[in-house]
Amino acid sequence: MPTCRWTCTACGHANAAGAHACAACECPASATAREIAACRERFLRQGGALRGDAAAAAQADLSAFDVLGRPLLALVLAGWPGARLQPTSRFRD
Repeated sequence: MPTCRWTCTACGHANAAGAHACAACECPASATAREIAACRERFLRQGGALRGDAAAAAQADLSAFDVLGRPLLALVLAGWPGARLQPTSRFRD
């Protein structure tokens, strides 16, 4: 339970301190990403309008490929760090 005013991540509605859930979309104050997506979807189906950052966040969702795929692809194409560094000895036994 938040001890200060908080903004719902699902819909962008401002809520009072101590509220366990959003007054507009009923999303829990400490919701997971799946709960936020489900609350946002339900809120929009009921005719609600997203406010502020929630509207931008709804359109700026990143896919797993954006987060992990592109950096891994860059590493593979550029050569895995340390893959070319083979410890060799200048001195023969």
